[in-house]
Amino acid sequence: MTTAESAPECLNCAAPLTGRYCAACGQKAGVDPSLSDIAHEVVHEFVHVDAKVVKSVRLLFTQPGVLTREYFLGRRSRYVSPLRLYLIFSVVFFAVSAYVGVPPAFTEDAKRGTVVNVGGVKISGDVFFKGRSKEEISERLREAQTQWPARLMFVLVPICGLLVMLVARKSGRNYPQHLWFALHLHAAYFGVMAFTAPIALIRQPAAGTVSSLLRIAFALWYSVTAFHAAYGGGWFTATRRALSVLVAYAVLIGFALAVLFATALLASTPSVLE
Repeated sequence: MTTAESAPECLNCAAPLTGRYCAACGQKAGVDPSLSDIAHEVVHEFVHVDAKVVKSVRLLFTQPGVLTREYFLGRRSRYVSPLRLYLIFSVVFFAVSAYVGVPPAFTEDAKRGTVVNVGGVKISGDVFFKGRSKEEISERLREAQTQWPARLMFVLVPICGLLVMLVARKSGRNYPQHLWFALHLHAAYFGVMAFTAPIALIRQPAAGTVSSLLRIAFALWYSVTAFHAAYGGGWFTATRRALSVLVAYAVLIGFALAVLFATALLASTPSVLE
């Protein structure tokens, strides 16, 4: 009778075995794990994964574009995937934002009438406010702020990848590679936004201005440096590419958020948003 250890085929993928480990999938021959196997798995999972996370995050924030360049060069297994980095920092940012988010602010304009500022997006018009109290409007906008921007950004990131592909079309890279770059950009920006979000707790106009300036400065520096490191070329080319993507993407995000909040106000009941 053929035992698991002497089986001619891998029990996982059925590839021919030539040693203790399968050359195709890497699984160890045999079905009965030893204590040393368990200890090795524990050490490998905790130490190896933590090292990948630390290395990936360090490169992401200290050397813009280098992590993407490593992916371009095929060195992927040593780093956390771009999608995972994006998910980690987006979850952190939106969780922090839900806690320290600035509530909608109402102002009166001589020409536009009532204007509500929600997340930097200003909405005005009787069609949105007629027959509703400020409390009801604020509640609907806070619900939209909490539930939808994270989902909206997940849709917009692939579009950012298309913008990157457009400005770097002569780089010879394909769309998935440009999407890696876009995911790294978003992960870094979400991380910085999560770090600066608590400034909003100061509840002073100057605090909001400082937070916005820090984020804009970081976005400019990071994007230009990342384009230069990942795609090469001179600094002028990197700056042109970065500014083109940032401006177009900012307009797109502003428009998408305006549509989102306007839809929230036009909804007949809050349950429409769920």
